[in-house]
Amino acid sequence: RLAAPDRERQTLNWIQKQTALTEIIALNRVGKTLVYSIADQLLNHKEFIEKSHLEKEYVKEFEQAREQFEPMMTSAGNQVYLKKLPCDDGARVLALSEEKKQKEEAMDRLQEDRFIEDLTRLQKSVRKRNIVKLPKVSQKTGRLMERYPAVARYYDVNIAENENEAGDITWSKKPLRRERSSLTGCYVIQTSHKDLSACEIWELYHTLTKVEYAFRKQGDVLFASLFRP
Repeated sequence: RLAAPDRERQTLNWIQKQTALTEIIALNRVGKTLVYSIADQLLNHKEFIEKSHLEKEYVKEFEQAREQFEPMMTSAGNQVYLKKLPCDDGARVLALSEEKKQKEEAMDRLQEDRFIEDLTRLQKSVRKRNIVKLPKVSQKTGRLMERYPAVARYYDVNIAENENEAGDITWSKKPLRRERSSLTGCYVIQTSHKDLSACEIWELYHTLTKVEYAFRKQGDVLFASLFRP
């Protein structure tokens, strides 16, 4: 955790930024875009950025997170596992959140169940010869893939052709789907503050995220009142 003087400086810094933003909003009363731009500048949010696309670079590390990462219990009772790694312009913190994992798994299951149910209905229609024209079956399959993009990309869907007619529809999971399961609940935080510990980086990032959310909500309330007829 941060030493007392450091915590005081951090707290004072946030109070000053919040006060400055409040004054700017009150004085300017201009477009929402400008207020949000000011908020981003005041928060220096670029110093702590979540790099979700970097997860795939650390699949092996995340698979061993519970055994090899540093465990931390949040104030909300959420178990998090952290590992700090150096990078060229600072540091990266690999994070596995049990709460995030549970939420993502629930969303994945719901989307996947619906995707499979719709595919199964289409498959039955083809097998019963209710729909046989290949262009029509291909169109319906494509629409399903578009409806569930987050899940469909992890599946190979094949249409068996028979003299320009669809004979059957089958599907299988890609190996990438198994990789996605390993990364569920995982994310990467990149920061220029390489002198901080993994726990400090995680805490500061999530504090800044909450402050940013509060600023945006404050802006929504302000402009709702300003432009109410």
